[in-house]
Amino acid sequence: MKKLSKLFATLIVVVLTLTMVSATATSYEVMDNAIYIASADVPEEATEYALDKFSHLSAEFVASMGFTYEEACSMRVASGFYAESCKGTIERSDVYYFPVVVDNKIVALITVTGSNDSYSFQFGADEMATALNDLSTTAQSPVKVMVSQEAYYAVIGDEVILLSSLPYAEQTVIDEQMETIAIESVENEVCNVISISSSNVYDTSLVISGESVQSYVGMIRNVTIVDNERKKYDDGTLHGTCWASCAASMIDYYLNGDGTSDALTIRDDILKDIYDTTSSYAGSLSTMKSYIESYVSGTTMKTTYTISWSDIRTAILTNNAPFCTQWEPPETSTYAAHVMVVCGYYYDPSYPDDSSYYYMKLMDPNNTSSYITIEYGGTHTLNNVEYSWEYTLMKK
Repeated sequence: MKKLSKLFATLIVVVLTLTMVSATATSYEVMDNAIYIASADVPEEATEYALDKFSHLSAEFVASMGFTYEEACSMRVASGFYAESCKGTIERSDVYYFPVVVDNKIVALITVTGSNDSYSFQFGADEMATALNDLSTTAQSPVKVMVSQEAYYAVIGDEVILLSSLPYAEQTVIDEQMETIAIESVENEVCNVISISSSNVYDTSLVISGESVQSYVGMIRNVTIVDNERKKYDDGTLHGTCWASCAASMIDYYLNGDGTSDALTIRDDILKDIYDTTSSYAGSLSTMKSYIESYVSGTTMKTTYTISWSDIRTAILTNNAPFCTQWEPPETSTYAAHVMVVCGYYYDPSYPDDSSYYYMKLMDPNNTSSYITIEYGGTHTLNNVEYSWEYTLMKK
């Protein structure tokens, strides 16, 4: 594993007694502009995995995700942290978060999920991570990150702060979770305090053209990022409409090429039509198929299961046709499926038989900050729920 770029960049170990009111540090090193996070240990294997996958991406590819090229060239990975599951929610102890830092600010997040024999890699800008930039922390008063299926929270002393929530999260649920976190105490808990800053990062960087003889291959199609509009059903519950967002993004691209502002209008028109027709905002891949074929004359769509890497390259490169993927939560979960549009791919030809160096670029309606990247064959982590790619909607 590569060493941190500064002597003090090994994890700053602080013994904490956390009571949700105060934290007493026995030793620490103060760094200006740092974000201090209290966290359980992240396995060394997960750190190595995150750094390895990050180092095989290029600055050019990352810039296409919604960052500037200068930002991409400057990105470095900081120490990973763990988000504790909120009481009463799905508990996961195998999701690890690695801030990506530029100029002492978190600009993106690497999420590694799973165990050593089956890790998955996910990368992109993230509202939860960037919200950490606005917190006031010290080594004596670090932030503790907590997660539920609906939201991420920051706990500093006895203060609970909402970092981010999914579009369909009910406010009553958010309020209840924040209240539960506030009244609970965690006594005699010993963990590390890590410092996040540009002076405390690993020396791993993205590949920059001209500085490496290694060549990379990929293709990008810029569909419009369309947010997951939440709608209230007749029973008063909120639901996302990611299917309509993805349908609109694909229709817009099929009609206009690179994404345009028409996509948002198309999304709203689709939602109005489906509600007028069915009195519901619910949709599926079949619903998407019908709308895409009705909007784009001469286009015929097909639904299938996951597709091969070769088929991804054919769809994006040869057919110039971004496609939709449906991701399913665990069978034990009551959560609905989630859909995202695959609009690019990227791979390292030096490892032609290693699919862990194959990457997909996706438009995720839940993340309007940037496109996201997931390794081919990996899973998608949405808060602390792991989703698997099961179905595909694509042009015939």
